[in-house]
Amino acid sequence: MDVTRKEYEKKYNKKLSSYSDKHEDNIEPFFWEIELENYTNYCNSLLKISDYFKNKTSKDRRVNAAITDIISDLKKINEPVFNEIFTIEKTKVATGKVELDNGFVDDMIQGYIPGKIEVDYEKLTNHITSAKRILMFISDKLMIVQEFIVPENDIDASESGTKDISVKAENPHPRIFKSYDAFTFFEKLMGEFRNTVNNLSNYSFVYHKMMLDDLIYQDIKQLEYFDFLATYDIHISRIKSLDDIGKKQFRESIYASAK
Repeated sequence: MDVTRKEYEKKYNKKLSSYSDKHEDNIEPFFWEIELENYTNYCNSLLKISDYFKNKTSKDRRVNAAITDIISDLKKINEPVFNEIFTIEKTKVATGKVELDNGFVDDMIQGYIPGKIEVDYEKLTNHITSAKRILMFISDKLMIVQEFIVPENDIDASESGTKDISVKAENPHPRIFKSYDAFTFFEKLMGEFRNTVNNLSNYSFVYHKMMLDDLIYQDIKQLEYFDFLATYDIHISRIKSLDDIGKKQFRESIYASAK
């Protein structure tokens, strides 16, 4: 399983081709649905681990049934990533000395001390970010191929025997954009602002303007917006206020021309 978006983009065509060789025609949507399910499970297993360990003390990180249950999914799904994130100390046997009746001293097993689990949070966080980016890539691909699949109830045969086919485009990021048109408008803006040293100002401006124009949701968390931008290799870590953004007239003109 690929663990970065760059790796995934390099290899997915080979995976798709291999899948196509084994199945009937028109299988691409099924391929992306399977990929979506697999990477959703992978991402969820990472998030479950992050949620569980973030407030645990060293004492709470001893191997036990609860921890084993939390981490076992990731080991099944992607063992190399599991080995990167976790360092698991071996269980120790506690011993003591006891004097025997014959005058000799021997070791006596007192019990077992469970090993401790160390978590590399930086690697865990990086893998979560990468998994989310791969999921967005897969979602976009699935949305594209689904545009060419016409549901039966969208096909009407007229009296002359011709078929009226209508395909409704779906919004690939419904948590952020209120409509498919809002998403395509953002893509137009991204084509104008591109990926430059001015990303912080440009995409802070886009964030405020699209929210004011009721194109993105008011309750969107900034982190969601950052993660979404990151799928395009645009990285910002905060949102500037409109008052702090320079060259507003220039950016306003770009925004207006993209409409």
